[in-house]
Amino acid sequence: MSNAPKQGYRRSTSVGFPSGGRQTGGYPVAVAWQNVPFSMGPWVHWLDGPSAEYNLLYQPDDRIYLAGEHLSHINGWQEGAVLSAHRVVSEIGQRVRLAHA
Repeated sequence: MSNAPKQGYRRSTSVGFPSGGRQTGGYPVAVAWQNVPFSMGPWVHWLDGPSAEYNLLYQPDDRIYLAGEHLSHINGWQEGAVLSAHRVVSEIGQRVRLAHA
């Protein structure tokens, strides 16, 4: 009998993220983010709601806009990242419309 997992996935202990980039044989990878140097986890956790830092990152800096789950109210999920991106695209669109008005 094979040692291959029946569900088609396995945890990989041979992946060298973030710097190694080794292959995993086509299987998804579970990463213990707390063990990755300089990473304090897979997503941001704003302890007391929006902080001064959050508000600073939320605002554009001239033509630089930031988007991602870290700037949404749905932290740690792709939906939060998408909603944040939609917000930024809308803001850029509004800025372009105002510049050409």
